[in-house]
Amino acid sequence: MTSETASMPRRSGRWLLVVALVLGGLLFLGQYLALAVMHGLRLVGSPLTPIVILDFAYLYPLGLLFSNPIIFWMSSVLVLGLAVLAWVWGHPDRAARVALLLVMLAVVATPMVRHYRPAVKAQPGVTMRVLTLPTFWESPSKGFGVGAEVARCAYALRGWDDDGNLYYTETCGQQVSEWQYSPATDTRTRLSTSLPVDMRQRIVSRPVDHVMASFRGDSQLRLAIREPVLRSPDGAWDAFVARHVYGPEDVVVVAMRQDL
Repeated sequence: MTSETASMPRRSGRWLLVVALVLGGLLFLGQYLALAVMHGLRLVGSPLTPIVILDFAYLYPLGLLFSNPIIFWMSSVLVLGLAVLAWVWGHPDRAARVALLLVMLAVVATPMVRHYRPAVKAQPGVTMRVLTLPTFWESPSKGFGVGAEVARCAYALRGWDDDGNLYYTETCGQQVSEWQYSPATDTRTRLSTSLPVDMRQRIVSRPVDHVMASFRGDSQLRLAIREPVLRSPDGAWDAFVARHVYGPEDVVVVAMRQDL
């Protein structure tokens, strides 16, 4: 075996190391560095221009990319696999090993750090139910959709029936579904039949005493809650659509009494 032939595995291993670090840095580790830099700039009173540039030049496109759950999870598996292979065959030195560990940590941590949080949260002692929370598979992508202002599904309240069941419409692209939710049993059902005809729509004001916005500057919930707010016939529940301004939204019901 010639020296040139013997060096080929080492060269390919080096390329594997470079690809793992570049992809892992751009897709996963870089977001934490960018957020840390933006936070530091705010602490020192920096002008908004570099913060906005960093947000729109890097974090916004990354959010658009990862707002698709298939792309997010495929990227996670790809980068994690490349990092492991680079660790084994890339002949990394100590600095490269530290960088690979940070990349792998960023990949593993992102689904937990970027999990979705609704636009509103309950005040202490208030019962709040979010009917459209994403699954573990969808949660990181819906979380990325907040910053990228991507709403893959839209919701519209239809009303309550006399038995205290809420009805709403879910529109995800070309797919439209009708749902029924029962607060008494905390269950929701996709309807295969048409909606009831005689539904009640008692419109009330935003429940500012029961929920608060998850983001700052919206104490009256004018941005976080899209009107109308519909109260159940027995007055026990308020239903509304909560939204992240132009981003993801959810159907939320809130108990008007503490004994519920």
